[in-house]
Amino acid sequence: MPRTKTRIGELLLREGIVSPPQLELALDRQRKEGGPLGQKLVSMGAITKDRLAEALSEHFGVACVDLRSTRIEPGLRETIPYELAKRWRALPLFRTGDSLMVALADPDDVRAVDAIEAHVGSRIDVCFAHEDDLSAAIDRFYGAKEPLRHSIGTLSQEFAAVTTADFEKPAPSRGPVTAGDDRSAPTVRLVNLLLGEAVERGASDVHIEPQRDGVRIRFRVDGLLVDSPAPPKRMLPAVVSRIKVLSDLDISESRIPQDGRFAFRAGTHEVDIRTSVIPTIYGENVVLRIMDHENRHADLDRIGLSPHDKRRLEEMISYPHGMVLVTGPTGSGKTSTLYAALSRINSIDRNIVTIEDPVEYHIDLVRQIQVNAKAGLTFANGLRAILRHDPDVIMVGEIRDPETADIAVQSALTGHLVFSTLHTNDGIGALTRLVDLGVEPFLIASATVGVVAQRLVRVLCPECREPITLGPEAAAALDVTTPPPLGATVFRARGCLSCRESGYRGRVGIFETLRVTPRLRELFLAKASPASLREEGERDGMRQLRDDGVEKALQGVTSLEEVLRVTQKKG
Repeated sequence: MPRTKTRIGELLLREGIVSPPQLELALDRQRKEGGPLGQKLVSMGAITKDRLAEALSEHFGVACVDLRSTRIEPGLRETIPYELAKRWRALPLFRTGDSLMVALADPDDVRAVDAIEAHVGSRIDVCFAHEDDLSAAIDRFYGAKEPLRHSIGTLSQEFAAVTTADFEKPAPSRGPVTAGDDRSAPTVRLVNLLLGEAVERGASDVHIEPQRDGVRIRFRVDGLLVDSPAPPKRMLPAVVSRIKVLSDLDISESRIPQDGRFAFRAGTHEVDIRTSVIPTIYGENVVLRIMDHENRHADLDRIGLSPHDKRRLEEMISYPHGMVLVTGPTGSGKTSTLYAALSRINSIDRNIVTIEDPVEYHIDLVRQIQVNAKAGLTFANGLRAILRHDPDVIMVGEIRDPETADIAVQSALTGHLVFSTLHTNDGIGALTRLVDLGVEPFLIASATVGVVAQRLVRVLCPECREPITLGPEAAAALDVTTPPPLGATVFRARGCLSCRESGYRGRVGIFETLRVTPRLRELFLAKASPASLREEGERDGMRQLRDDGVEKALQGVTSLEEVLRVTQKKG
């Protein structure tokens, strides 16, 4: 890299990009705060990020890279360790022959170049990236594990020097726990650190799992569990006790399961945390479910329904009475679909009451009841009480037992529109599951309007997805009703800094909408096989889950690999 003595300030002043007073003010801020001069000018509004990049590129002969869409060779994490990358604001990008390309916030920082070359043992080439983009990219590239591991190591050392009494301080009586709470207890700061990291990564759950000789912490991100740095096992009792205090649980009881909840704020972002603690042979296992209201979109237009399935679902929920079921495994987005349906029909002239466990999202005009088994408020008891409150629409969070199933069906037959969920693999399975729960088939056939089965698939990162051509082997493996044409363009995951090298960002639903038509009722009452019922559903326009997933893959929303991962073959 050429070593030039020209200062950035002199360059920008000579080119007429900034004025002398602007430069003097920026230099004064740099002396007080540190950091590259160019970034000070940008923060002052004296120059835009793009104009600064253009000027630096022209003068120093280096390119400006957009780190949001730049793919980085994963193996380079070992070439430049996190501590060195953070200190010099440097990010390794790729190798070309014997040279390493490195993005720097200041392309004229000779000390940074010398330090990196000394560590790497060879020369480097340099390109420019904005400092704020670079700091975020460094944390994403190193998976946020290195800064988190460093913080946990520091807190572990502090913990060893204090007593365990600090973690038993009472939780704040008002308001949510805050990620930035400045408290002396390392355990408090460790719990806040883990929760703050989970919220920042968009995790739905945090798993704190005791092992024989240590602790494992995993975050569930976009439906998959990923490892996170963990504290030493000696800190586990203190961490569990801190979580119990926050959740208003009994810290002296470690022999039975306990459930609780608390609120948490990371910056301006507030979430609800549902706590579940169970005893295991190596200690207490904790799962924290993060209920992020800001990320819930109770809208039929935003959950992933195709126009075809959306029309069918809208028809189901327009009935004055009957039962609409949403089915799928845990974590497949069933509750979000029910909320979207309720929001669509919610109006001042309808009395809508729900009973849920837990209440995940608050809807105006809707009366929502939280199940409380300890107090005797179950789905069945709550449903009986709701019927005495003159409801038009009832939502039962889940049909778990024969009593709830019977009351829900009877409610649908007596003039109420009932929404609920079941845990089955497909729409046909929901009907047979109700039979297993002891409901008479003729009641099921009369009460049920339709069933929506669903799964969640990960959405391809728009910054780095790669187009590929669908070959004959891949097309044959799909096993769908209408195979896509050979040579069609689909996309596959690649990975970049924006998606933390996963190739995916977020999730969307794939759906199967089964309408209970007169012919389907006849077949169901005649005890036809599931295959026959499915064929009748398809004749009425039902597309199976994998068909909807393949359509979304052809649209570039997700990948075929992701669709195959979450769906089963046509049955």
